[in-house]
Formats: sequence, C-alpha cells, structure tokens
Amino acid sequence: MNRRTFLASLLAITASALLPVPFSKATLAQVDDVWHRLLDDPIYFEVDEFQTIRDPRVPEPETRGDIFDDIVPPTIKTPDQLIAIAEPGPMWRRLTDLADERRQEIEWSMDNELPPGERRRLKRVAGLLADPNDGWKHWVRLEGRRSMVGLRKVVADWLAEPIDWDEHVWFPDDIGSMGAAKVFFESLDFDTLDELGIKIVEGEYPGSTYYAAELMVAVEAANVVAGRLGVPVRFRCA
Repeated sequence: MNRRTFLASLLAITASALLPVPFSKATLAQVDDVWHRLLDDPIYFEVDEFQTIRDPRVPEPETRGDIFDDIVPPTIKTPDQLIAIAEPGPMWRRLTDLADERRQEIEWSMDNELPPGERRRLKRVAGLLADPNDGWKHWVRLEGRRSMVGLRKVVADWLAEPIDWDEHVWFPDDIGSMGAAKVFFESLDFDTLDELGIKIVEGEYPGSTYYAAELMVAVEAANVVAGRLGVPVRFRCA
C-alpha cells in the first residue's frame, strides 16, 4: 500500500492540519510521522442503517454553490468566459430560459408601430435567440455588451438556489459525506476493499443518483480487519 497516495486521499480535507507542506512535497519521514499518528488516532467513517458509508468530516451540500464551488461570479469578466463556464454544466438551461423570455419580449414589442429599420433589427435578434442550440449564447453576448453586472447576478442567484438533484449528472463525485467516502474508498486497491468488506455502488439502476461505498460486513468485523491491515481508518454506526 502506497502510504503517500493513501494519506493524500484520506486527508484531502484536513491534510493542512497535519502536514506543513503539500503531499507532493512531503518527505518520507513526514508521511511516516502522519501515518503513525493516525494509527493511534484513526479517522472514523460512519455507516448508516442501509450500509452506506459516510465521511462525517464533510458537510452536506444545500445550494448549487456548495456543489459548483469552482464558479465564482466576480471573476467572470466577459460573455465568452460565462459561456465557457456554463456550457459544460447545467447552467446553460437557466440561460436558455432567459434567452427565450427575451425573445418573447422582442416578439411582443414588434406588434407596436416601429420604424422599419428597428423592426428588422429586432427580428434579427429574435431569430438569433430562437436558435435551439446557440440562442442562449447569443443572449449572453448581447447582455454582456450592455453590462456584465447583470450576468454575474444571474450566476450568483443560480448558485444560491437549493440543489436541483435532476442536475446530478453534472455533480462532482465527492459531493457530501457519501460522495467523499466513495471517492476515498474507490481509490484503494481491490484487495484492501475486499478484505474490509466494502463494495462500490455506481447507481442501483439506470438513472439512479445513488453512488456510494457500502460496508457489507459488521462494523466490528471491519474494524478488526482495518487494525490487522494497519490502515488508519475505522468505522462506527451513524
């Protein structure tokens, strides 16, 4: 078992409290020191009544911002930056709704008496916003020409909303206590998982949002094996 790799994954949340330097720069002596300290005071994972393993050090997410914490509205300076951030994830769906609202507003405004030139301009803009694939991108660029402040507020409001679990396909693997535990245990080698009695579940059925590590043996039995293997983790009932 590679102690450096094991500890880097185990202590991803609290490593800074135990090592004065990043793991990549830690000496063998520093890694060994942390390892032996943790053998005396291991990190505990909790197991609920459904055998799901959770990392109690990790808070449960409540808003989109807790999940997409790499999106920082004040750092978004241009429309193209926002497009690059939104397109790989679910935010483009909100931007699509806003683009469609703006298109409808434009179409309604064309019912009024307008100069021919203005009518042609608005019709062209409405056509761009109606594009099923890129309409939202055109909206972002048009809005950004006026002010990025409004676009940054759109992003901030979206992040502040409660989690939409229908967006789970875009979530990182280590979300919440269950995700963090899964990511840690799936980093272990198969033989160690097998001896500890841990199974990695990648969705119970197609479309399932349940991705977890499960303890398939009694907590007491797993702790005995962990002690025998000399790994600095233990289990307890939630």
